[in-house]
Amino acid sequence: MSVSRNIIILIFILLVAPLLGKYIGQLYISFFPIDVGAGFFGFDLDTPLSIYVATYTSLVTLVFTAWGLGKKYWWMGVLLVPALAFVLYFDLARIWFYILVGLVGWAIGYGISKLPAK
Repeated sequence: MSVSRNIIILIFILLVAPLLGKYIGQLYISFFPIDVGAGFFGFDLDTPLSIYVATYTSLVTLVFTAWGLGKKYWWMGVLLVPALAFVLYFDLARIWFYILVGLVGWAIGYGISKLPAK
């Protein structure tokens, strides 16, 4: 039961991350303004992917900390490996931002998990 619930949580995260990317994207762009002339045909192509990875990182830590079952921290570690690979390969100079959104997601998830269940 816990494996199927964790897989459902993963599917939820993959579907919701693009929808919530707008909010983390505003934070990302406020820290790292987009250079309009950079990239392919004047578009900075790694920025949307960076925003998605940051949103994915925060959602994985938040949702698995709050509602994950059975080895939830193992699941979190495995699911964050692709995000870490992206950051190390494409965006190493901004790794602190991904760590920050991951820690904020974990703190919010920890707070939610400690709320009394009724």
